[in-house]
Amino acid sequence: MKSMVMKCLVVSLSVFSISHVATAESYLCVTDLAVGFNYEKTTDTWESSSAKDDRKYIIRKPTPDEQLNYKAFENAPWVVAEFGEDVANWACQKDFNKLGNLRCVESGFSNLSKTVLSETFLALFSETVLTEIMFSKLNLRFLHSYMTGYWNVISEQQLPTKLSEREQDFARYFAEGANTPSLSMGKCTRIE
Repeated sequence: MKSMVMKCLVVSLSVFSISHVATAESYLCVTDLAVGFNYEKTTDTWESSSAKDDRKYIIRKPTPDEQLNYKAFENAPWVVAEFGEDVANWACQKDFNKLGNLRCVESGFSNLSKTVLSETFLALFSETVLTEIMFSKLNLRFLHSYMTGYWNVISEQQLPTKLSEREQDFARYFAEGANTPSLSMGKCTRIE
């Protein structure tokens, strides 16, 4: 009996999650242009470059499942997901302002903080913003910035010695040239 009640609850929540997202105001955003920077290891220099970016995003209300299971989405009035993904990547901690603008950030590690990561690791990386999406519902345009790389590089010698092997793997994400900053922009369409 208990397992039957649990199954009904799971099915009800799933249907609510799908209908919640499907009926709420949302936006489909398509990238038009992108620019970026590349690290040239042989010369130890950074160069500007054009970037190919054809990603699409959905700006929507978070599902109950996202709010329950991901710390970054607990109080977020809006989230952004890459088109085709079930779970959002970006949390918009404030609603649209009076000008119709929305700012959403992805720290990359905020959702991992519900897993087992040391306090040392979280102190170093949990507030690191990896990407940001800015959107205007007045003109239906957006900017996506990928701001990791170049400025927040950490060498292996600079890392604390008390990191687990898993945390050291995450930290390598911040090595010189491991990430290349970029900026992309595009237009959105309201969907319901």
